[in-house]
This record gives sequence, C-alpha cells and structure tokens, in this order.
Amino acid sequence: MSYIRQYLEKFNTVTDEQYAQIVPYEKEILKLKKGEYFLKAGEVANHMGLVIEGVMANNYVEEGKEKLQYFLNKGEVAANPESFDFRTPSKVTIRAITACSLVVIDHPTYWKLVEILPWWGQLTRTIGSVVLTKRLQKRAELMTMMPTERYETFVRENPTILQQVPLGMIASYLGMQLPSLSRIRRKQLPPKAFTMSD
Repeated sequence: MSYIRQYLEKFNTVTDEQYAQIVPYEKEILKLKKGEYFLKAGEVANHMGLVIEGVMANNYVEEGKEKLQYFLNKGEVAANPESFDFRTPSKVTIRAITACSLVVIDHPTYWKLVEILPWWGQLTRTIGSVVLTKRLQKRAELMTMMPTERYETFVRENPTILQQVPLGMIASYLGMQLPSLSRIRRKQLPPKAFTMSD
C-alpha cells in the first residue's frame, strides 16, 4: 500500500477506485539533508509533504529567533495550511532535523484534485482539522503537567524521536531549560541510555 493511501486511511477508508484516481498525481519522493529547510518563514508554501523517513521540526519565528512548536515524525504531514491555501508568507519554518524523505504534492496539483475529486477535498480538510486540534490539545495538555510528567509522556509517545533529536530541542519543546531536563533524565535512566547530546 502506498504511503499516501496508508495515511489517508488513518482517517477514512479509501476505495481502490478512489486511490486509482490520485495515483497519476503522486510525486517523486523529496529527500532533504539534515539541516535543510522544507519551508522558510517569509516564503509562500508551495508544497505539502508526508514524512516517510526522518524527523523534522516545525518552528515559529519570534524576534528573529526560531522557537520549536512541534516535531514531525514518520507518517505526519509537513505543511503550513494558511500559507498554502491563501498564498500568504509563512510565519513558520519547517526544517529537517535528521536526513528526511517526504512524498510531496504541490499547490496546483492539490487544487486540481480538489476540483475533480470532491472526496479528496473533503477528506483532506477533515484531516487538517483533526491534526491541528490534536496538536493544540497535546500542547495544552503538556503545559499543565509537571516537568517530570512532560518528559515521561514525551518518552512514552515519541521513543524514536528521543534517539534522533538533540536533547536541547526536546527541552525547548517541553518548555524547560536543558539543565533541568538533564537532571530529570539522570534520575530516571541508567547511564547507558543517555544520548551523546547529554
């Protein structure tokens, strides 16, 4: 099963007939090196991408500095819907934290599919709404927890990200200073479990 179909079917069943309608529009896989940008603040988003390998960071810019909003792991969509839909400059950056591969769709192709396939537009809009709601809920939930609880929740829900992302970025995402996170880790993990970023 294709990456695109697998992702869509997390939200709704896609029939063979429906999938056959979008196959001709599936693009080649985009590969990004560690540190490369998928989208920079100030640019208009011309692509959306489904991460199939690696970890990315979605950041917003405040006073000229990037601040981490959330990580994007395998099976998640890298996009700025506001910029993509309304052709406005992006207020966020999306950058590869590790080497990444994505299946991408460009703006003209996406809207062509919306015009010719009513089910596509309806399903992708539903997905966008669900994903955004879950991200906001998760962020709010994390911020109500004590620091140790935040870290424990992150480890439980993101074990692969923990092994691939610098500890300082994880601390930023969890809303704490690096020394505080290091202390929490030392209390809970054996030395061999620490990453080089400690």
